[in-house]
Amino acid sequence: LGKISLGEVFALLKLSTAYLGNDSGPMHMAAAMATPGVAMFSYARETEWGPRSDNFQVLRGQDICTVCIKKKCRDPVCITDLGTQPVMAALAAIPALRVRL
Repeated sequence: LGKISLGEVFALLKLSTAYLGNDSGPMHMAAAMATPGVAMFSYARETEWGPRSDNFQVLRGQDICTVCIKKKCRDPVCITDLGTQPVMAALAAIPALRVRL
């Protein structure tokens, strides 16, 4: 895959209608650019590490791994039981996407 610069990532996120992804650097970049989005969290605490934007919705599975603060987990139900319906519903709640979904 080709590489793009940090400035190009910012530009793409600014031009994007919405962000969909996990807890990551680009999620924080999208939030900083006021791009609405949906972020999926697993073991990290979204209250501490979540996007600092009112334009974002944070999702996680039903089971919150309160004791498992690991990047490698044998059974990451905190993310694997999330499913597609909550994600699609969160995306549908973004006004700019209502026409496109």
